[in-house]
Amino acid sequence: MTHAKTDLVDTFAAVLRDIMSATGLKQNIIAHMLGVSTKTMGRYFNEQAVPPVHRRHGIVHAFRDLPPPLVARVAASLGVSADFATHLPHRPIDPEHARRVVLEGLNDVMERLDTGPLRTRRALGLFLGRLAAAKIDPAAAQALLETK
Repeated sequence: MTHAKTDLVDTFAAVLRDIMSATGLKQNIIAHMLGVSTKTMGRYFNEQAVPPVHRRHGIVHAFRDLPPPLVARVAASLGVSADFATHLPHRPIDPEHARRVVLEGLNDVMERLDTGPLRTRRALGLFLGRLAAAKIDPAAAQALLETK
C-alpha cells in the first residue's frame, strides 16, 4: 500500500507508513531506531518536517535490514543516492569488545535474576535467536521492553 507521492517519489512520511505496515513497528520504536524524539517522529509522519540533510544517510542506514526495494524508497524519499542504499557500510565488530560486552551483560542478567550461567545463557540464546529470526533490531526490542 503506497501513500502520497510527489513527482513520482514517495514522501518520507508515506515510506514511514509503509514501513510500519510491512514490519508492524510502532512510531516510538522507529523513533528510537532513528535516534529522534517521538515528537520529531510525529512531525515526520504528519509531513510537518523532514530529516535534516546531515542525518539522512544515517536514517537510510538504520533501515538497512529492510527489504532492498523499501530501503531504496527510503533513500529516494530523502534524496540519498541509490548507490548508498545498495552499498551500506557496516562497521566491523571487534570480537574481543563484543565478547566483553556480552559477558558483562550475561553477568548482569544472572545477578538480577539470581540464576546460574547455564540457564541464563540458554534463555538469552533463545531470546536473541527469536529476535534474529524475526529480523528485529536489538534497539527496537529494547524500546518495546521499555514501553508500558
